[in-house]
Amino acid sequence: MKTLTLSEVTARLGALRRAVILFHVRPDGDCVGSAFALRRALSLRGADVWCVCGHRIPPRLAFLAAGEQESVLPDALPERFADAPVVTVDTASPGQMGDIAAAFLPRVELMIDHHAAGEPYADHYICPEASSTGEVLLPVLRELAGGCPLDATVSSRLFAAISSDTGCFKFSNATAAAHRAAAELMEGGMDIPADEINRLLFDRKTAAVLTAEKIALSNLQVFREGRVAVTSITAAERREARLTAEDTDTMIDAIRVLDGVEIAATLKEQEPRPGEPHLWRCSLRSTGTDVAAIAARFGGGGHRRAAGCSVEGDTVEEAIERLVQGLCP
Repeated sequence: MKTLTLSEVTARLGALRRAVILFHVRPDGDCVGSAFALRRALSLRGADVWCVCGHRIPPRLAFLAAGEQESVLPDALPERFADAPVVTVDTASPGQMGDIAAAFLPRVELMIDHHAAGEPYADHYICPEASSTGEVLLPVLRELAGGCPLDATVSSRLFAAISSDTGCFKFSNATAAAHRAAAELMEGGMDIPADEINRLLFDRKTAAVLTAEKIALSNLQVFREGRVAVTSITAAERREARLTAEDTDTMIDAIRVLDGVEIAATLKEQEPRPGEPHLWRCSLRSTGTDVAAIAARFGGGGHRRAAGCSVEGDTVEEAIERLVQGLCP
């Protein structure tokens, strides 16, 4: 495996004539925006490109694919891509590929990412100081364009990727460089609808999402003198409310805003499998504490202020107890 320079990764991408772009499961705005920005940029150069993921794109992010693909699931991959080289974006380790890792990992020729705590698995271009993979891709696609202005769709998708991973530019990773990247995309001579992109990303929710947030508030518990907020949703609660896993994505946002909270966590019960531990998927957010280090205690990881892991527990009470002990040992 080799660490690539900007010029090297640009040359690798420019030489592609056919490729699969793979992004991580439980897709977010950064990986979807980055993948489809790269797809568009390579397609404009005459390359035949397809995006793939182990999970479907959430409906709220479908606008980032702009109707270019009806599905990113592997069973929709056209036969002509059966042996195509794979480029991954925003996918820090093989585990983030989910169940499709075995099929695609041997074909990965290039990895583009911004996660410092990742596990490189191919020749890679990683910028841990960047806010998002969208920010990483901007100079790459700028160089690939050879000095020409970026396509408006490419620019819009990169802007969405940066805005998504910075929480609409309010997270700590919204550095001056991230703001400059966003400004460059808005000033690139194209009419980038930044306000509409942010509205689509942050200011619309389905009734199901609101139901999930209602459950989050109902199940909220506070620990450590109000510094730690934890909520949960059981598989039974999810089934009764007819919620998908995607519907529960913003539960963490519903509780993290509580005044005085330094660490917020959600526990989502996974469907039990015979002979396997009873697991709860945990999302962690903080205002300063290194939650990636906390997640690592449970075999997970992520960013300093946003991380994830799995916690064992036969009941929700047991899972919460284990999590809180891990948060503040």
